[in-house]
Amino acid sequence: MTNYLPNIRNAVRAFIVRDGKVLLLHKKNEQQEKYYGLPGGGQDVGENLLAALQRECWEEIATQVEVMDLLFVADYFKEKLIDPPVTRHLVEFIFKCHVSDHYIATSGEKPDKHQIGVVWVAFNELSNIAFLPKDLAVLLANDSARSVYLGSIQ
Repeated sequence: MTNYLPNIRNAVRAFIVRDGKVLLLHKKNEQQEKYYGLPGGGQDVGENLLAALQRECWEEIATQVEVMDLLFVADYFKEKLIDPPVTRHLVEFIFKCHVSDHYIATSGEKPDKHQIGVVWVAFNELSNIAFLPKDLAVLLANDSARSVYLGSIQ
């Protein structure tokens, strides 16, 4: 039986593309395994989604973003490998964003606790890297028509 943490948490993510590459956070988990994910994080109480996205981008990638469109909304059940294991239910809001042409990939002053860097990764490499949530890498690399609400992703 799954042990869920109380309360659903909203999370915002920035999907930033330049020259056929996606801006990603490079991370390392407690087991020292490296993986990648979109910049962003949890929405604070009293903060709207766009303000949360700007704050998270400033903290993690040291820049503000121009928000273009809401691409996806998805339920993500993130397992936390603690004793005993628990699952956090996140509602992910993924926005297409733009950064200045002069932006250089760099970590902000308050990076995610697992963040070890910020990198540009070519679209054709997304399927070859450890990306979380896994389902999202396939969807982001596919430009075909799709619905905004994805349901549950892994």
